[in-house]
Amino acid sequence: VKMGLPCYMIGITKEIRNKIGKTYGDVISVEIEKDEEERVIELPIEFEERLKLNKEAYKFYESLSYSNKRKYFQWITSAKKEETKIKRIEEAIEKLENNIKL
Repeated sequence: VKMGLPCYMIGITKEIRNKIGKTYGDVISVEIEKDEEERVIELPIEFEERLKLNKEAYKFYESLSYSNKRKYFQWITSAKKEETKIKRIEEAIEKLENNIKL
């Protein structure tokens, strides 16, 4: 949030404040740089194979933003059991085929 020249306010989580030894309301200096690296998600092989077999699902998945792709990745890979992972892959394909974001 712009607070007047040259001052801006950026929200910092409690965890980060504790790590840097600061508290609410303290002033800090930060350097911000633009991250221009391409963001790539390495899909689980089972999901990638199933996705490529379904043209509609694949087309919609490819149209998603990085953040939406990451949601699918996290949902699938967070499964603790293999059968849960397989079930989520099937559900993901169905959702993507119907143009549904998580």
